[in-house]
Amino acid sequence: MNNLRLSVESCWSVDPGSPAAQVTVTLAFSMDREGRVLPNSIEMVAATGGEASAARTAFLDARRAVLACQREGYPLPAEKYDQWQNIEMTFNPENMRNL
Repeated sequence: MNNLRLSVESCWSVDPGSPAAQVTVTLAFSMDREGRVLPNSIEMVAATGGEASAARTAFLDARRAVLACQREGYPLPAEKYDQWQNIEMTFNPENMRNL
């Protein structure tokens, strides 16, 4: 699962001057057995730190990162599919600034 997080982080960018840079969002999504995200399954389950419009922008940025990085599917262990079929991932710009 750490590889998934690192892969997505490499594709996620936040404009530090944007109101969305103050928002932490949590996404939930489902994946098929090949490690591909089911695009219609991506939803925002939580947002903190900003107004609704900033949360929407932060969600779209995070969604874009999840989809862009998957390429042919994330390299996840097939034998643990039941553990990664449904994912919740939190995108916190503050943590990104501390990298």
